[in-house]
Amino acid sequence: MKSAESGQLKKSERNIHIIGTKGEIKGEFSTGKYRIRTINPKAEGGYIEEEIDINMLADSAGERGGHGGGDLRLIADFCNVLEGGEKSISCTDIMDSTKSHNHPNAGGVLILGLGCENNNIAEFKKVLGDYNPDRVKFLNTQDCEDEISEGIKLIDELENYVAKFERKPVSV
Repeated sequence: MKSAESGQLKKSERNIHIIGTKGEIKGEFSTGKYRIRTINPKAEGGYIEEEIDINMLADSAGERGGHGGGDLRLIADFCNVLEGGEKSISCTDIMDSTKSHNHPNAGGVLILGLGCENNNIAEFKKVLGDYNPDRVKFLNTQDCEDEISEGIKLIDELENYVAKFERKPVSV
């Protein structure tokens, strides 16, 4: 992919779009503007929309930190747990990770580890249990000289494995 700095993309952006049973949230991190649409059959268009500008709250990249304030909130959640508080929804554990990596629609999975985290690849494999080594590959960046080349090699292997599949329509 070409970089936005090279002028070959319109702009570099990071978006979020969450759809729920009561409405949706759409936002763009670079502008700091989020739209919250709440379903309301009596309203014009069937929903009520509110726009929130988190830049006005000094939250996008200012005093409350980057990633829409998420970085500092994650640290606050972590400290809260260390002090004996309840885990928030943002505090996931290794079981959550194994569930998300065992999705039936994921033909191939590459697990990337930096080699310095507590939830490292060796620990992840213990919790993961039996897995198909053709479908799930692991790359610890500290175990190889050129992690880019090694990553491309593993992705090629996964691509060759997935290419053997045939999509079949099924009724819901």
